[in-house]
Amino acid sequence: MLTNAIMLDELPSSPDSLVRRAQCAAAAWDAGVTFLAANPGVVPTLAHLNLFDVTAVFGGTAGTYANFEHHAWARSVLASALWHLVYGCSEEQILMMERNALQRGAGHVFATDRFLPNPWLGTPSAASARLVAGRG
Repeated sequence: MLTNAIMLDELPSSPDSLVRRAQCAAAAWDAGVTFLAANPGVVPTLAHLNLFDVTAVFGGTAGTYANFEHHAWARSVLASALWHLVYGCSEEQILMMERNALQRGAGHVFATDRFLPNPWLGTPSAASARLVAGRG
């Protein structure tokens, strides 16, 4: 099986880390990666964002997301390059997150009802239940 898409998690994204992040991205492209996602865990600089196909620019709870607004520079970025990661959602909130993300300027969202320490451990509970039942 060929892996052609990867996600780099918890990348440093301070201005002084740009050269190293560019080297990581270049190494991935050189290795044959065709889709490169990044989750720095904080809002990155625009220069960092330009290194990847899609970058998470929000990661937090549904409660925090309710008041989230992009930095001014992100408003000029294509929605397809921005990704929101939202945890602690009710089932109703999960269903609304795609629309909410698009309204906030992000073309990608992952919303889950899971919580810390690792809300990204699997699919949201309802999706997991459908998969187990063979309806997913």
